Amino acid sequence: MRQNSGHFYFITIFFVLLISVVNCSQTTHPKEISEDKFVMIYCDVISFSDLIQSKSRPAFIDSVLTHYNVTREDFEYTIKIYSKDTDKWENVFKKVVAELEKRVAELDKKDSETQRQSENKK
Repeated sequence: MRQNSGHFYFITIFFVLLISVVNCSQTTHPKEISEDKFVMIYCDVISFSDLIQSKSRPAFIDSVLTHYNVTREDFEYTIKIYSKDTDKWENVFKKVVAELEKRVAELDKKDSETQRQSENKK
């Protein structure tokens, strides 16, 4: 249970940082990103944020958004929608935590398989 509160704290802090780099200009009518796609984008950004220098983070976020074929405006708009609905935002956080835990489990499994293969070659 303690670990989940740590995830929630990290995600909340990251959200505040993310909002600080969000550009407020909107030239088109933004649309809400699907929750599942938003979760994947958010997980990708969180996963690599510590590896990216702070001055490069906006460009990194833009590259993630491009990968998912999402505009910055749509991303900002979706964050605003979630920020206004705490239940929805909490649900997104739960999905983000679950997805990150799934990714860690997949990496652990691959690491274990690689280790077994290495030991079998000896």
